[in-house]
Amino acid sequence: MGSAATAAVGRAATACKSMLAAPLQCADVCSLYFTVNGDPAAVWLLEAVPGGRYLLRAQGRGSCPRRYLYVAGATKPASMRALQLGTREEALAAFQLWRFTARPVLGGQNVSVAVAVPQALLAGLKPATKYEILLASKTLGGRWLAAAKSLTARTPSDGDALIHTAEPLSHTTAAIQLTPPAANVVVQKYVCLLCMLRAQGGKAVAPASTNGFVCPYGDKPIVQECPTASCTVTGLKAGTEYSVQGYAVINGQQKQLANTAVLQQPPADAPVLIEAAELSSTTATATAGAPTGVTYSRYRFTLVGATTLVFETSTEVATFTGLEPATQYEVYVEGLTGPLANPKVSQRSNVRRFVTSAAGAPAAEARAQGATAGVVEVRGPNVGTWDEYELMLCALRTGTCKKVACDKAPSDPTTCSLTGLDDDSLYSVQVVAVRTGSPAIRSPASAPTTFTTDAAPPPPPSPPPPRCAFMSACNARPS
Repeated sequence: MGSAATAAVGRAATACKSMLAAPLQCADVCSLYFTVNGDPAAVWLLEAVPGGRYLLRAQGRGSCPRRYLYVAGATKPASMRALQLGTREEALAAFQLWRFTARPVLGGQNVSVAVAVPQALLAGLKPATKYEILLASKTLGGRWLAAAKSLTARTPSDGDALIHTAEPLSHTTAAIQLTPPAANVVVQKYVCLLCMLRAQGGKAVAPASTNGFVCPYGDKPIVQECPTASCTVTGLKAGTEYSVQGYAVINGQQKQLANTAVLQQPPADAPVLIEAAELSSTTATATAGAPTGVTYSRYRFTLVGATTLVFETSTEVATFTGLEPATQYEVYVEGLTGPLANPKVSQRSNVRRFVTSAAGAPAAEARAQGATAGVVEVRGPNVGTWDEYELMLCALRTGTCKKVACDKAPSDPTTCSLTGLDDDSLYSVQVVAVRTGSPAIRSPASAPTTFTTDAAPPPPPSPPPPRCAFMSACNARPS
């Protein structure tokens, strides 16, 4: 996304927001493209999502067309992710497959994948290349319906580092996860720079120029140096929106990150949404945290997807049931105090997102175990009898994927081990349940889950030169 020389900022041709603020007018698909200098007025439309992609949502109401394409920019030179969503009636009841195709604008080989969830990783793309992203959805009757519009995006240059995610950890701290450049590139350190976004004429304004990293209005950027690709930023202001950019130091030279991101800190009197993740195709969980010195009697979690669901709980951890399979949900939480009938409601927290797996698919959660290993906890499909799991493990740094077999445990969850991984690297995992036999039966794939391996510890310092045990020996042999 953008050139190696300057950070790229996405520009939207149509002003679409997220599902939480959908416009009343019809907006089938929002165009998204990237320019060298970017468009500061449009950066507020973009959000960082797993894989370092930009995500732009299109919305529609009433009688508008109901096939929407969300999507967008590239994860690494060799991979790109696209998302699609429709209404409950069409996307969930009528569609059984989504086919995403990346077509090189200047000619070349298309890359296409058909998946059972409205989310896909397109691998094998060329670096620094503009692609047109096409979408078609297959109905239960076997018809393929093409989306009304397509989107264009440019992959980063080879060797670019990217911003993977930028999410609040508390009201004043945030976690920024970067995707390192190619495996053979040694990064001495990363530097993240955060500028406050300010409203001007109804639009947030990002830095007019990244040259010298000068923030608008003369603000000084918040500078956070990070020895690894996992970066924690402190000293942020509650309720403030930031643009995130930065650079990697390679061989003593600064190389800008290939994309920017937007970070929204929760308001001071609102809870912080720490985590939101699927548990199965119809269940999920989320964790909230109260501001320092504040106690809530209850938490109200709102999930916006094919339908809007509201759950109240007396604890900071909530479990959601009755969700739709193969659906992306946006989640936020509010803190409640006072009487049940008429509680005082806090402001909304930050927003997080997850995608439920397709019906009949397993659910997976992955995490690192040190610098070169990881584990994936798999919960089997709620229908059928299965013998083993097949994991598709993709290294987003290189865009390469491989299959890993894992025997199914007698009861959930099954813990699958991953070894021989690169340190300080981002991985994506999808899981398929397999019943062996002739012919073998395979379930739909789970929704992708990502994890980042730890950075390898620095090598120990060299031992000091040996000291002389006897002065006479030193005098005899000064060397």
